[in-house]
Amino acid sequence: MAMQNDPGKRYESAADLADDLERFLHGEWVVARTRSRLAKLWVRARRYLPVAAVVVVTLALAGGMVYTGLNPNAPENTEGSLIDEDILSDAFKDVTPEDIERPFEDGTWTKSGAEQVSRGAGGELVLTRAGLEPVLISPRTPTCWGDFSLQTDFRVTGTDGPLEFLVGMPDSASRGETSYVIALGADSRDRVELRRLGVSVYSAYHGSGLPDAGVLREGTWYRAAIKRSGQRLEFTLVQVATLTPVVSFLYEDDFPALVGGRDENGPFSRQRFGISAHSAELSLRDVTVSHRDNQHSTEALLFSVGQYEQAELRLSARLTEPLPPSAAPEARNERAALLFLRARCLVQLNRPEDAWQDCVAAKSLLTDAALRARVFLLSSQLETGRGNDSAALDQLRVAQFNAGGSAPRIYHDAWARGQALQASEPQRALAYFDWVAANALGSPWLVCNALHAGAQLRLQDPESRAQAVAALERIESANYQRFGPIFVPALVNLFNLRQESLAADAPNTAGLSQAADWLALSAGGYGVDDGLLIEPLLRAAWIGRLASEPADPALWDKAERWLEAAERAGADPLFLEFQRALMQHERPRGTTGDQRIERWRALAERLQMDQPGHGVLSAVSDFFIGSPLDAADFERRNGVLRRALRREVGEAPAYWFADAGADLLADYCIALQQSAGNREAAIERLETAARRAAGPLALLRGRAARWLPIQG
Repeated sequence: MAMQNDPGKRYESAADLADDLERFLHGEWVVARTRSRLAKLWVRARRYLPVAAVVVVTLALAGGMVYTGLNPNAPENTEGSLIDEDILSDAFKDVTPEDIERPFEDGTWTKSGAEQVSRGAGGELVLTRAGLEPVLISPRTPTCWGDFSLQTDFRVTGTDGPLEFLVGMPDSASRGETSYVIALGADSRDRVELRRLGVSVYSAYHGSGLPDAGVLREGTWYRAAIKRSGQRLEFTLVQVATLTPVVSFLYEDDFPALVGGRDENGPFSRQRFGISAHSAELSLRDVTVSHRDNQHSTEALLFSVGQYEQAELRLSARLTEPLPPSAAPEARNERAALLFLRARCLVQLNRPEDAWQDCVAAKSLLTDAALRARVFLLSSQLETGRGNDSAALDQLRVAQFNAGGSAPRIYHDAWARGQALQASEPQRALAYFDWVAANALGSPWLVCNALHAGAQLRLQDPESRAQAVAALERIESANYQRFGPIFVPALVNLFNLRQESLAADAPNTAGLSQAADWLALSAGGYGVDDGLLIEPLLRAAWIGRLASEPADPALWDKAERWLEAAERAGADPLFLEFQRALMQHERPRGTTGDQRIERWRALAERLQMDQPGHGVLSAVSDFFIGSPLDAADFERRNGVLRRALRREVGEAPAYWFADAGADLLADYCIALQQSAGNREAAIERLETAARRAAGPLALLRGRAARWLPIQG
């Protein structure tokens, strides 16, 4: 390329040539290409960087070898010509089972989260998961450079989270710094997601229609193919046995992400490929990568490797040639595409006003709907940068109208802008979240996410509380339940808001019960953080018990189911047993006094006094195990319980004790014990406690007489 006779085909300067050589030395995509065997040798020799580069460059200069830019008009450019191909999984072939760890130990591959590596019956590599972290496997060899194709066969079993293909992964394996993450089963079993540098930019949905079905079936072999061509990324997934297509998508990246980055440790490259799985077993075979030449203009190549200034200079030179007024639609659209590419360069060069002018000029020439959608999307982004959100949303509507099948990209882009603004300018962020919630009806994950994010922002303003509750109530449905990572925090938020009504004259127990039912159904669900469920489910269990009526056991039965859901979510089994022992006093249901005492004894024997909160359980257990000898002994025992609770109750979360505090909890236990011998005194004690309570005990106001059972 440096020796081209045509100045337009040469490097602009020696600095451009140096930049291209620097990219080559790092294994990155270079502007220069050739079809000669020697050039293929050059590409293959990139692993031996310093020596190989010097030798090959010397040979090239001595032999007068000419490098050509990938000009689409050059006849020697054959689209799809193979540069090199590696079967990465060859590193595991002909390796004995005893030495199967060797490819990881000698540095050709890396892995994490795998307890065991073995050979499957068909020769495949089988990685067994260890702990809760996903299995991650990656070749150390840089593979994500230039135009490439990646293909692999895989199978998963015991899946509780997404399988991810990491394309352009840095050595740190950071998801946020990985160029593209293609996630199968992201936030729900049926969702496919593309994340660009940690931000969701595209999603689709696929399921077999069966309950809890998703993109992947357990134990089935799939073939995934990932292709990068210029600024385009394609993904295809098929079942191997039947070659049945499962899912595919194409993403045009307006700002290519396979450019190196920089962090606190300095610059880094994004060139590795990895596979990550939240599965008990991940099986792999035939991991293959090939690099190919494709037909791209030099300007597009420069843009793709982050050389925005050089690309802008070339584009400006091409755009100086006037377009005839009678130009054909194809020529007009081609000019619009050049303006769009230059606008993107100008954005990266921090010249947004010049980029805006190019978008305006491109709009007057466009004849292609897909390109029109992209130009209006960029215009919308520029309007957001100006702070003109109303105009930005208008531009988004035009992009949405022209996007066709790529509309999810428009919705993701608006959602990402809301995410970027919500910390610093929450009112501006609301405009984008509301737009997504109203328009992205084919993308339920985005609607759910936007509703929740908007509700959180509105809750910061007391005057917007009703709108926040309405948004959360839209999420409260089966349509969004499958998105556990969003649905559960949203419903916990809604439950907590409804719980504030407990101290009112007409508490919303029906709404609380409904929210608790959804949370109970989510326990142990796909992608759910079960730790979020324990607190609201325990509070719900208290509410269900204290709001129940002796003649109507519906809420009481629900309380038992909510405790079971808390158990599935990983709640402390001894504290759960404490709850169930209390419930036998609240509703004896055929149990005798001796049986209830025996249950407390069994709990007391399992307690360890050095554990947080066990002092409370021990004090209450001792109180219910013994029987007072007379009135004086009863008062003495009451005092012992009260002092113990005051000393110990702070050691455990308050939701285990109905948020009552030491004295109210003591009164509650005393009333249950007292009800057998002096029911009127027990009722008065409960009513007094209920008047002072702000939590579930407040539900007994005016109801203690009919709620308090007669001890059996």
